[in-house]
Amino acid sequence: MRLYLTISDLKGTILTGIALIVLLFGTRQFERLEPWELNVFDIMMQLRPSLPPDPRLLVVEVTENDIQSLEQWPMTDALMHQLLSQLKQHQPTVVGLDMYRDIPIPPGNSQLTQLFKNSDNIIPICRLGNETRRGTPPPEGVSQDQVGFSDLPIDEEGVVRRALLFHNSDIPEGCTTRFSFNFQLARYYLEQKGIEPQTIQQNGKEYLKWGDIVFKPLSPTSGGYQQADTGGYQILLNYRTGQKLADSVTLTDVLEDRVDPSLVKDRIVLIGISAPAANDLFSTPYSSQGEVLQKMPGVVVHGHIVSQLLSTVLDGRPLLGFWSEWEEILWILGWALVGGSLTWKIRHPLVLGLSTIGALIVVFGIGFFIFTQYGWIPVVAPAFALMSIPIVNISLRLLEFILNILIHAWLTEFF
Repeated sequence: MRLYLTISDLKGTILTGIALIVLLFGTRQFERLEPWELNVFDIMMQLRPSLPPDPRLLVVEVTENDIQSLEQWPMTDALMHQLLSQLKQHQPTVVGLDMYRDIPIPPGNSQLTQLFKNSDNIIPICRLGNETRRGTPPPEGVSQDQVGFSDLPIDEEGVVRRALLFHNSDIPEGCTTRFSFNFQLARYYLEQKGIEPQTIQQNGKEYLKWGDIVFKPLSPTSGGYQQADTGGYQILLNYRTGQKLADSVTLTDVLEDRVDPSLVKDRIVLIGISAPAANDLFSTPYSSQGEVLQKMPGVVVHGHIVSQLLSTVLDGRPLLGFWSEWEEILWILGWALVGGSLTWKIRHPLVLGLSTIGALIVVFGIGFFIFTQYGWIPVVAPAFALMSIPIVNISLRLLEFILNILIHAWLTEFF
């Protein structure tokens, strides 16, 4: 009795492989593998070497201790005016304010409004609205050319892996700017160096070109994604590190004039809240690292995007690239062929299992190597393609072995 005969010969292996590959591609098309691919993306992001802190940035954090020490929270317009004025006296290139100031908080509103009007290098935020949430307008008196929206694309499980640079929707009121907070900061900084963003045409499509770099937007199927919401102009967020992004000081450090002026001069200064109570913390690919879930302040996430844009344009740091859909299909089919070949040539289940594990290590090794070279390719789908035929083959051989034992025992007992 040979239950696995149609699997162990070449014809059976081919037929089984075709059936399993069709099932795999159907599963992939319906996003069943996307969460697994994104988890592998996070692991590879954690494992790859980190870059040193970015010397072009300074983060001013509003900590829990800062909030406790203030007489009023949110801070008054007078105190915000003092904070921005003290930073400006040290000559930063541009200051990004990642705190909503749409409602006046007296005293000091007129002075703060005047400071915004007279300072084109202070970029405050607003928030885009949607069907379920009203947007948050920018501070009073600020030109829309000087504002950036703070919205971040968030994957279904709550992790920030993408950056929305700009959108093309017409918004009649509120947060009407088309450009993100991080895009505006990077643009201002690069314009001081004579580098302005351009729109170019390639293959009938419009792309953002900055310096010598063409920023190609994400598609819904880029990398391990299958049906990502890639509205607007999005890129994959290429985090700099899971540790220290840049030099940082606290709100109290600035107000009490304890900041070294060299940390501010000619830098991009980002001001934002890191206190957990402010609910401005986000999960990132680094959040699952370690035993305790660590979230990243929104101002630091924005800082990573700014750093990525500057590093790409000025330092030549590559963007994370992807294969075309056909290249990914061939990559997956290739590993399915490897799995089928192993099944056809190796008869011993233990040797087949060990060979399959070795091939899986190669799949993940290639995927990680390409990731360190700034490319993201599917890893889970080819791993499933590789394993499927050997697993079915070994399962059928095991089933045959068990049935033979049972039949032999039954025949021995009754005959």
